[in-house]
Amino acid sequence: MTPHWRAVAVLVYAFAGSRPASAGVYGIDDRHHVYLEDDPRWHDLAARSVIAELRSGWALCDGITIAPTQTLGEYADLCPGEAFEDDPVVTSCSATLIDDDLIVTAHHCIEDGGCATAAFAPGLRFSAKNELAIPGPDDIYTCRRVVAQTDGVDIAIVQLDRPVAGDYVPATLGPTPDEEGAELGVIGFPTYTPMKIARECTVRGLHAGLVRHDCDTFHGNSGSGVFDGDGGLFGVHILVTGDYDMVGDCYVTKVYTQDGHIPGIPSAPQFGAAARIDDLLPVLCESGWPTPLCGTKASCGDGTCSGTETAASCDSDCGPPVCGDAICEVTVELACDEDCGHLTAACPGGESSGGDTEEPSTSTDAAG
Repeated sequence: MTPHWRAVAVLVYAFAGSRPASAGVYGIDDRHHVYLEDDPRWHDLAARSVIAELRSGWALCDGITIAPTQTLGEYADLCPGEAFEDDPVVTSCSATLIDDDLIVTAHHCIEDGGCATAAFAPGLRFSAKNELAIPGPDDIYTCRRVVAQTDGVDIAIVQLDRPVAGDYVPATLGPTPDEEGAELGVIGFPTYTPMKIARECTVRGLHAGLVRHDCDTFHGNSGSGVFDGDGGLFGVHILVTGDYDMVGDCYVTKVYTQDGHIPGIPSAPQFGAAARIDDLLPVLCESGWPTPLCGTKASCGDGTCSGTETAASCDSDCGPPVCGDAICEVTVELACDEDCGHLTAACPGGESSGGDTEEPSTSTDAAG
């Protein structure tokens, strides 16, 4: 299958993956590219606040971003004509920016030591028909630490290796809807493809701290922001239902009725689920983390490298990068293979995009 898109940056590395396990469309498939969104609020929210967790196979090489090129049709063995079959498979999870250097996502996206090798990027979307905006090396971020999580709920707040630069802004938090039928929207990376919006959906139930919904979501949407009808972020998508059906020797997306049933098969309704951010914020605030989300803000000398602070602006909190601390600070230490090797190993000849080699030192960052 030949992709019909062209990229702003070079795409030369192919990732070999296996078929995704499930997907879910309710009624009509409402997913669409960001450039097709006609509501300026939702377009800006997607373009400025949504973050992709990058799939294995990305590399930063001598000033060039190398990205996977396998198409969704190839990856998932889709039947011809399936939605987005020519889109590249480039992500692993979704997230949303909630402070200068904080994102909220599903905990399973970064569990089991995944923080040390996770990489993120804003703006990974089609900017026009067949034109894919690939982030440059300076637009790739890594995971510094998980700063808040709760037992039994698949949601986490992650600090990036540095504040997100450029025109990106944190999403505004909104209250959790308290009634069925409330309008919702989800923005993320379904089946690991570039960003999509799905907002013709509603609350279908409130159960055990979760918001059940009928938004069209797939694997890859894990961690996606779930927004109220006004664009207020209140949840993180954590659960999809259904799977691809095999037809002959290829797969098609299983489609549910809008009420969550498989057509012609008696069954209990099945819906997606979102974890509530307001259940996690107390954990963050009780930890003393300085953030406007808790009514405070970072200040140099508070012992925590956070907010817009960097080693250059507040050495007492952030300190210099330390090779071997399991934190890849992309803009200054790609030469440290111990921390950043996962982003340079695929480079031709093992080349990186440069950066200074870290000198051993003692960090004064309170959280280590």
